Amino acid sequence: MRILRHDSPSFRDEIKVLSRRAVASLEVAEAVREILAAVRDQGDLAVLEYTAKFDGPRIKPSGMRVSRGRSRQR
Repeated sequence: MRILRHDSPSFRDEIKVLSRRAVASLEVAEAVREILAAVRDQGDLAVLEYTAKFDGPRIKPSGMRVSRGRSRQR
């Protein structure tokens, strides 16, 4: 295990090296594409399905809350 110290003079360079190595596998990228397509097509129902699949809790649509945040413009 490698320990990085935030107060080290080389900390920023070490973080940059680590972030360059972080590349999603093709399998992960395809899974993300499928999830995004399902959410685009099915909306909240897909969000609820994936919440149950990955996070465990089963939430009903009436139990969903969305906080007001900044909107992204495309």
